[in-house]
Amino acid sequence: MKEIIYLDTGLLHSYIAQLNDGLPTGTNNERSEEVRDSSEKEAGNKSRSFVDVGLTSGEFKIPGLFKSPGAQGSVRIQPGRYSGEKISLSQLESAKEIISKQLHDNALEILEEHLNKEKLFVEVSDSHSEGKFIKITTRFKIIDFKNLSNIMQTEKLMELMFLKTEQEVQLVEEQYKQANSQTKALLKTKFQQAKSALETTKKNMRENISIAEKTLEYLGGILPTEAFLKMDNTISPLKQEFLREKSQQLMFKYGHNGSSIDVTLVGKVTSKVKSVEMPNFNSNSSNVFLEFPAIITFFLNTFGVVKRGDLIVTPIAIYFE
Repeated sequence: MKEIIYLDTGLLHSYIAQLNDGLPTGTNNERSEEVRDSSEKEAGNKSRSFVDVGLTSGEFKIPGLFKSPGAQGSVRIQPGRYSGEKISLSQLESAKEIISKQLHDNALEILEEHLNKEKLFVEVSDSHSEGKFIKITTRFKIIDFKNLSNIMQTEKLMELMFLKTEQEVQLVEEQYKQANSQTKALLKTKFQQAKSALETTKKNMRENISIAEKTLEYLGGILPTEAFLKMDNTISPLKQEFLREKSQQLMFKYGHNGSSIDVTLVGKVTSKVKSVEMPNFNSNSSNVFLEFPAIITFFLNTFGVVKRGDLIVTPIAIYFE
């Protein structure tokens, strides 16, 4: 069973659609039931016999004002005759059960089966791996440059890193000031040496952290993404929307040097890092601007993220097994 931590559904569905001449987005099962009821009543005569009854109304008169005419009529009564009606009732009951199965995780199985069957996976060491699919399982690191930038705050780090050392130097100073004349000179020398060493160390550390902080700030504006997966001889940019856990969480959980867990990467090699040198901006060549992207690999190399010969891989899926 796979524990998927990254799945680029856009790429995955594109490949599956090409294999199936279209993307099967789901499967539907439908069940229906129908019930009909009808009721009918008819009208007619049970007997042909009948009786005629004659009715006569008399004349009513008010002299000089009103006079009603006389009237005569008849009513036929037919015993056994009854009124009738015809009613048709149709009751329809329909139940539909729709089961949809989204094409995500299972599509990865389909793609891997196809790539294995067609022998389309190549080794990382293959000299012609660019543009080919790879599948590797090995140790890994998650690198989130935005998170590193948040961590790399020069003054805050300096304050926390040297807090204990500052307290130790301060203790030597107090001992020196309270010492008697016999030990005062010795403690004073000790205090001055400790203070000088601390200041030198802090100065060097501040410079190094400051450079790293500025570099991370610069990289944040030019990198294609803030998070990367680093594996043996590969570097993979990660899109945050396809990560199933935040990159900061993954970096905390699996970013330690002592981690012995392996992860599997399925992806496509897009290019190879051919140089990690800073471009020569003093060149008069008209192609100097085309070399600007090499600045990224130069700084990534400075941080130990990439080296010459590494493969840049577009990840499709990353998972534990």
